[in-house]
Amino acid sequence: GKTTFIKELIRRTQKNIVVMENEFGGVSLDRDAVSASGTEVLEFMEGCVCCTMKDSFVNSVLTVSATLDPAYLVIEPTGTAELGALLRALRRVCYGGIELVAPLVIVSPAGFVGGSISGIYADQLQNAATVVLSKTEHCAPDEIDALRRAIAAINPTAGIVTEPYTKMPDAWWNGL
Repeated sequence: GKTTFIKELIRRTQKNIVVMENEFGGVSLDRDAVSASGTEVLEFMEGCVCCTMKDSFVNSVLTVSATLDPAYLVIEPTGTAELGALLRALRRVCYGGIELVAPLVIVSPAGFVGGSISGIYADQLQNAATVVLSKTEHCAPDEIDALRRAIAAINPTAGIVTEPYTKMPDAWWNGL
């Protein structure tokens, strides 16, 4: 759901956005889907930007800022990235015109495992300012409510969006 969300973000905000995506394998699955909108897509392959590729990733953020000067740089890490580690790495380059916006995490109800959440997924939820539930159109209201309660137990300050994000007004998109 991350790439679909990013495509909608680009369409709805019409901002000058550059996307850095982190893929585990040697083949990008999402580059063509995002770049079709005219958006620049930079890829990090076969490593993780929050740990093994952290230094080259941070240097790339600085290079993108200096050469492409986007209004926003959207970072799409792998689904198993540690958001806390990624934020710590990015805070090292927050000066000049570079600042962090509130992190957003996409959660698919079908992929959410009930009960205790730990490790990478807990880290992602704990560090998110906003959690967007994707693919909720076919979920029962009690499923969505249970998921909202589980996320709120992990991060009581996060904004949790349960409505399909395609129905959100432009003002919401521009506020991200």
